[in-house]
Amino acid sequence: MTTTLPDPDAGLVERLRAGDPLAASDFCIAHLDALVEQLRRSYPTAHEHALCEAAEDALLAFLKNPQAFDPARGSVAGYLRMAAKADLINIQKKEARHHRDRAVADCVEDAPDPRNEVVDEADAPSFADPGLAAVIAGFTDVERRFFDLMRDGEKHTPALAVVLGLADAPPAEQTTEVKKMRDRLIKRLQRGRDGS
Repeated sequence: MTTTLPDPDAGLVERLRAGDPLAASDFCIAHLDALVEQLRRSYPTAHEHALCEAAEDALLAFLKNPQAFDPARGSVAGYLRMAAKADLINIQKKEARHHRDRAVADCVEDAPDPRNEVVDEADAPSFADPGLAAVIAGFTDVERRFFDLMRDGEKHTPALAVVLGLADAPPAEQTTEVKKMRDRLIKRLQRGRDGS
């Protein structure tokens, strides 16, 4: 007994396997936006660029080898979701490695010297400057998560707004509240560094 794919996927996969020159673009049109949206819901703090890249990578891998898809194991949409999530996780790991050894100086203007780098991200950060360490130790849970994103290079307002519980707020409110939190944390870090 063979399992058939629901339309339009069955037709698209057949066309891809048959080498139809328009099948690839039709396949991408049918799946790209939905795939990005599903990733966005599953990973609300991920960069938009990473979401798009992961969805595109999953689609391109499918297009390169449509014969690898086994309809008996699930739907095309499910296959693409699984592949895109794996691609996104790999992209995020690569970005984390890129940002792993950044200093607090990346998020503080006129920052101190590189001795204030994070020693171990898995634990609470340890800084050479005891004033900074004391400030960070006094952060609330929300402030700490916001600071960790900043330290890791996150600059996108919607991702930072999620930490503040403002994922569904209007963009103008997200921008205002994210700026307030960023400015407040930077001032506290500067005061801690200066010992005031």
